[in-house]
Amino acid sequence: HGADFTLVSSASPAKAGEAVIMWCTGLGLTSPPASTGNHGNTAEPFNRTVETPVVTIGGQTAQVLFSAASPCCAALYQVNLVVPAGTPAGNQPLVLTMPVSNVVSRSGVTINVQP
Repeated sequence: HGADFTLVSSASPAKAGEAVIMWCTGLGLTSPPASTGNHGNTAEPFNRTVETPVVTIGGQTAQVLFSAASPCCAALYQVNLVVPAGTPAGNQPLVLTMPVSNVVSRSGVTINVQP
């Protein structure tokens, strides 16, 4: 959950309209470039991904608020996004696509959404 940094789970599902944080790898180049072996910048200028990911939850497009090298950990990216209104309840497939490079998240990734 983006507001308090707690994990989304079946005991604490995300809500439609809520901002959540996703951690991932493999999103490619950043601007400015992130130094190899170091985390992303902790203040502006953040090391934003050159491509903006497209994220869907339950087949609906989520609003991506932020996509950058994580300011906490080397080789990790942080994507802040909003769970789309009308997302069905339960475990929903979450798919991240980098539209230019055609990188797609692995299958089987889900996020639990409350009714």
